[in-house]
Amino acid sequence: LEKSTSSIQQVVDLGCGTGLLGELIANDMPSAIVSGVDLSRRMVDISRQRRSRNGDDVYASVAVSDAAEYLSTRNERSVDCILASDVFIYVGDIEKILGESARVLVKDGLVGFTVESFDFHRE
Repeated sequence: LEKSTSSIQQVVDLGCGTGLLGELIANDMPSAIVSGVDLSRRMVDISRQRRSRNGDDVYASVAVSDAAEYLSTRNERSVDCILASDVFIYVGDIEKILGESARVLVKDGLVGFTVESFDFHRE
């Protein structure tokens, strides 16, 4: 699957935290409209202050909400890309998030995520 970044207009950053990932997206794809969501009011307040390298707000909007609940408020087929960086470890029911993601993504939309890994040392 090859998708040009110029075709990505609407991006959702699930579990946006302080906005580090959103800033990367805003700097690399300045025409994209980035929306963020996080459970933590404190993280949302911090991410709202984040600016791109050209001084614009990184996020068009940032909500305090559960990721699946937030996605349920988005229109069907309205998002080009959903990102989640080290978020799924905090999610009890990933099925609901993935179902809502499938509903809101445009045809050939993208989901990108990272997961934390743990090294367990056994003695």
